[in-house]
Order: sequence, then structure tokens, then C-alpha cells
Amino acid sequence: MIRFLGDFSIGNCNELELSKNELIALAYCAVKERFYINELYDILEEKGRYEIAYVRKILKNLRAKVCDNVDINVSEGRISSEFRDSCDIKVLPKEVEKVEEKMKHSALEDTDIESLLALYRGHFLPFIENLWVESYRDMLKSIVFSLFSKLYLSKTLSSASKLKMLRIFPELQMSVIDLSTLESLSGYVRVNIGDYVFGVNEELGILRITNIPTDMLLNLIKGCSEVSFVGDNEVVLVVNSETIHALIKMKKE
Repeated sequence: MIRFLGDFSIGNCNELELSKNELIALAYCAVKERFYINELYDILEEKGRYEIAYVRKILKNLRAKVCDNVDINVSEGRISSEFRDSCDIKVLPKEVEKVEEKMKHSALEDTDIESLLALYRGHFLPFIENLWVESYRDMLKSIVFSLFSKLYLSKTLSSASKLKMLRIFPELQMSVIDLSTLESLSGYVRVNIGDYVFGVNEELGILRITNIPTDMLLNLIKGCSEVSFVGDNEVVLVVNSETIHALIKMKKE
């Protein structure tokens, strides 16, 4: 498998070395498959430093390095690619969809979660700073965080799986607020549904907790890896939409 999530790797090619721009180009080929060379020139953020010939050189070098795993063709300013191995970022959406579908029908098994965690070992090219990479990384994080936040609430989830999720998303510790805690917090909470977390994600929201007694605040944040304080007596927590809707219903009653 060709992996872009967490550490980059191609099958058993332990000695393969790609430059930053070669790696970005390979990732873009995996995502788009067919595109114009000007697109790659734009996302490499090299305007003013290099000509389009520089991108052609990157692709030429990349082809030579990954020819056993990926077929990259350049013709009349168009690029097409064919990956001979499976690619984690192409498999991920299908795995997420499969897990969500099984959750709806209460048919989720431990092996499904293990497969997902084996696939999403970390964020997309976390060691690279590039606008396109960061945007795509945030999109994948949004999708996976939404699913992980639901799985993390499951009473049947193993401790080992929880630890793996927390290593990737420490903020999951903030997302778990049970109904008994909500009842005690309902008088102190302002609800903002649909606030953005890692980009557009309507399944997550923000709880702004104000004027909460100190002892209750300490109990709430105990064990949390991250808490955002916006004032002396106000904190912000990321929670899933189910929790928010439960709180709204509770406040109405």
C-alpha cells in the first residue's frame, strides 16, 4: 500500500527518498488522477521562483523513482496517473462510509474499527507545510474526527482502540460528556450548533460554558488534554451534534 497518512511509505521501498515537491506531486496525482500541469505548478507555490519546466523536471524525477508502483504520464500539458498499489487516502472514504453504515444497523465489529485505525495512522503528510496539503489534511481530519467522536462514545470500544484514537486526536477526551454531566451543566451552557472544527463539519459543535462553579469546572476538565479558556470563567469544548441536541432538548424541558 502507498501511505500518505502518518509516515509516508510505498510498499516495502524503505530506501525511497522523495523531495518535498515530489511528494506533494505524488499525493496530488493520487487525489486527482487526471489534471493539467498548471494546477500542479499553482499548488507547489513556486511562482516567481521557477518556470513550468521545473514542474516537468519534478514529474520526470518522480516517474523514475516510483515507476514500479505508479505510472505517471505527461502529454500536451495534461497529467494522468495510475497507481498499481492501493493508496490509503483513496481507500479511507470507503472505509469511513462502511463503518458509518454498519453503525446505523448496529452491525459494527471490532475488526472494522481495527481496520480503520490501521489505515488512519496519522494525519495527511503532517510534516509538510503547503496550502493544498494543509487544506486536504483538514478535510480528512474533519471526516475522521466526526466518526472517531462517535466511536469513542461507544461502551464496547476497547481501551487499546481508544488509546490509538487519542494519540491521533487528543481533543477526543474533550468530546465525551455524558447526560448526567449535561444535566448539571445545562444552566451554564450556551450552544452554538454547526461551528466549524477542522473546516466545515455540521456534525460537530461548540459548547461555551460560562459562570461555572470552580469545583464543577475542575471535575469537567480533569483528564482533558486540551481546553480553551476564553475568559476567567468561560471555557470552550468540542462535542458531537448528538450531545448538543440532547442538551437543547434538556434546556427546553
